[in-house]
Amino acid sequence: MRKDIRREKHLQFGLEAEALEPRQLLAVSPYKNAVLPIHAPDSLVTASIQKIRPKIALDRSRVVGLPTTSIITTNITRNTTFFKGTTYVIWGEVHVKSGVTLTIQDGVTVLIRNGRIQGKNLTASALIFDSGSRMSATTVNFKAANDFNQEVSFANNGGIFFLGTYKNATKDGISTNPSYFGKSSFTATQVNVAYLGRNDPRYGDGNNKDRDDIDAISILGVGTTEWKVKSVNSEYSGDDGFDVTNSDINLEKLTVIYPVEDGLNISSSTVTINKQIMVDMSLNNAPDRELFDLEVDNGSSFIKLPIFTKVDLKGYWGNGLDEVNLQSFEMPRPPSGSNRIWYKFFGTLKAGPSTIYSINRD
Repeated sequence: MRKDIRREKHLQFGLEAEALEPRQLLAVSPYKNAVLPIHAPDSLVTASIQKIRPKIALDRSRVVGLPTTSIITTNITRNTTFFKGTTYVIWGEVHVKSGVTLTIQDGVTVLIRNGRIQGKNLTASALIFDSGSRMSATTVNFKAANDFNQEVSFANNGGIFFLGTYKNATKDGISTNPSYFGKSSFTATQVNVAYLGRNDPRYGDGNNKDRDDIDAISILGVGTTEWKVKSVNSEYSGDDGFDVTNSDINLEKLTVIYPVEDGLNISSSTVTINKQIMVDMSLNNAPDRELFDLEVDNGSSFIKLPIFTKVDLKGYWGNGLDEVNLQSFEMPRPPSGSNRIWYKFFGTLKAGPSTIYSINRD
């Protein structure tokens, strides 16, 4: 009986003010990685959660220094804050719905559960910002988690999706809604992602979406006025490190380190990186793993690097079937028709801007 009482107190006082809707939190505990058992009876979970009341003033002095874990299993349908001191775990295909703002306090870590699920569109847990939704953050960390909600160094999840209202776009069964009356807004100083996405299946992709690979971070149909994220750092992605489809975005810095597949996959989009780009493919240097995979299904693709941008590239430029061109005063011209030559450049663009582009084919 005492044990149950202690658990109830933890559930009552482990939340911050303006907590999520009760049904959106499967379990909360003031102890790191300690949550209600995954297979706990529904009656136990429901009874415990019903003790939680959102938007109440809590005595935070009683939980100072005690980290909490909150599991998010359903869509975020109202303005919500992820609070510093709590680790949030995405378990399922979780959407931040149109018209809703998710505020993430500085330094918060959001974990995305590995494994297969039966989602509406995906077969992996993912955080999806729908068209017309908003993210407000300073520095936020997105990482992978295991079945015990512990951070792990293995990518087998759906990553994160940002959907704009700029253009129609569809990828991995996820689609934008440009007809939504309000614009999307994604604001952050630094977005860090590690071990997000899912690898290619052993025998290649198939018609069954359960077998498809998924990129770490996917940006679909986002315009320049919607994307206000200054810096993205993507490490050890399960597939491509940074994927942009039918969008036009600007960043100050982009870092992609050791993706399983390509560094940047840019589809009919323009990506401008104003201060610094680093793509390091050294860990997985198979010839078909490329620095840039540019696709032109719905128009040309451009990666624009203004003058004084710092550039650090290590990897294969592209295979013989690709037409990824370079216009630059300082960066060496990539080899033509070969995927067996390693491309490396480190330096600051001082003579003028550089553009990496494809206009005819991918």
